Amino acid sequence: MDIDSIAVVDVLLNYKGVFGTDIKENINCQKFNEILNGKDGEYLKNIFKLEEQFEGGSNELEEYVKDKIKKYINDCNIDNLSELIKNRKSNRFIRTAEYMILFHH
Repeated sequence: MDIDSIAVVDVLLNYKGVFGTDIKENINCQKFNEILNGKDGEYLKNIFKLEEQFEGGSNELEEYVKDKIKKYINDCNIDNLSELIKNRKSNRFIRTAEYMILFHH
């Protein structure tokens, strides 16, 4: 069987890597922007196309990041997806992702 398509159902983020905090309630734009503008932020900006955010609460900011990561995964080819899964750097930001894989016969 061949894989027809892969869709991301949900993404669980490593809050410390993405937002600089272990607690969801402490997510804020200022700290997120500091991470983005730091050494590791280049990966987030280049791969997932994340941009600085200046308004929104913790839920909105978390959803923004999740949506960008889901979009990247859903749009990338199987080789890029495989590289993302194997890349140790991505593990700093993504704890796990739930996929729905559709096969064709």
